[in-house]
Amino acid sequence: KQYANTPNILGIGHFVPNEDNPVTQYEFCEALIEAKQDNMTEEQITRAKQIAKTCGNDKRYFIYKHAYEIPGFRYRKDRGMSIEELNTIFVQQAPILSTEACKKAILDSNVKKEDITHIIFCTVSGQVAPGIDAILLSKLDLPRSTQRINLGFVGCHGGSVCIRLGADICAANPRNRVLAVCC
Repeated sequence: KQYANTPNILGIGHFVPNEDNPVTQYEFCEALIEAKQDNMTEEQITRAKQIAKTCGNDKRYFIYKHAYEIPGFRYRKDRGMSIEELNTIFVQQAPILSTEACKKAILDSNVKKEDITHIIFCTVSGQVAPGIDAILLSKLDLPRSTQRINLGFVGCHGGSVCIRLGADICAANPRNRVLAVCC
């Protein structure tokens, strides 16, 4: 039920990479331990397994299920991927994931694209210029008048910041329609 002058979420969309090929929590934990075992104590390994068993996530979804699938990835047992390598994947994949999720959210909301007044993009995963918010304007064929806000590197609570900011924008003007994107 919608209340006057109260912002509402009108639609939700998500896009999960490799939805048909998830990594189980057990597989993820074992791979993490294998990669880091030289730097982990037995107590840390036991704790990691406990967390994996009780965290509530049965499956995880990754763009690449295995590191060897990543173009140009060079496995190094002494460390994980570099920031540059991780950001390269972000630059390639974030626009794809975000676009697909946004298409679903717009469809679910029954809001016309031309009525979207703001787009807020939030991530802690990487950075690209122009920002994903600008890329989405083009990929989704949103009006050039759509105001863009890019929240980068705000941490794990970024999604709640994105939603709160969207609510504030809508509360300021009930005709505003915000597309909030977290990637």
